[in-house]
Amino acid sequence: STVPDKMAGMMADIECVGEDGSVRVAVSVTEHLDDEKLREELDKGIQRKIAKLIITAWEINLSQDALESLEKRMKQQEIDIIIMHLIEFREVFLMLLNGNMRKEFILEIIEVLKELGYINHLKDWIEILREAKLVR
Repeated sequence: STVPDKMAGMMADIECVGEDGSVRVAVSVTEHLDDEKLREELDKGIQRKIAKLIITAWEINLSQDALESLEKRMKQQEIDIIIMHLIEFREVFLMLLNGNMRKEFILEIIEVLKELGYINHLKDWIEILREAKLVR
């Protein structure tokens, strides 16, 4: 998790919490996903007893050994993990939201990136939205 995640007491960048307060689905967003980062995210997910963990990254570089190990641990620990490229995640996530929720989500990401001073990430986010024809 990032510094803001830790400060907020969150395991991941996005968490969907059930009525009982447990995290049902966690989404971890990272720039680069490699074997070490995958192990870290998996360990955090297992520790927090998350049922589904979605890991999305701009660049994914995983070895065959890491993928095989992931399969074994998923079965042993009863955790479902999905790994997606950031663009694919954006398309799926935005498709699931209705018009108002989509607009709210897009604007919230812009505000958070501004607050954190992540100007380059903000520029990238706006470019992604332009490519998807969500903004002009």
